[in-house]
Amino acid sequence: MVVVGLAIQVVLIFFLMWFKGFVDRTVAVIGNLLGASALMTCLLLPINLILLQGSPGLVVSIADALTWLWLGWWLCISGYVLARSINISIVQGAFIAFLIELLSVLTSFSLFSEL
Repeated sequence: MVVVGLAIQVVLIFFLMWFKGFVDRTVAVIGNLLGASALMTCLLLPINLILLQGSPGLVVSIADALTWLWLGWWLCISGYVLARSINISIVQGAFIAFLIELLSVLTSFSLFSEL
């Protein structure tokens, strides 16, 4: 699942960079996005543990809210990386990052739904 999602992200970012004429920045952009995602995922691990192990209540509700906050922060970081690399606005970059992530998740789940 991870390989399929990563491949989709790399291909879509490459085509986006090619379309905007910044192919030489592709490796740096992919590295920045993967590094930011890895760091933020490591920070999110304790919150996910609370969500998986906790019983419904205030703590789980707070952890759920923090997960949504994490998603927004990740979109801001990804949007900033894309905005600075291909000369678009941060909002456009965040929207593109969201669409790439959504497409990756939907494709991975449709391919591996029986697992």
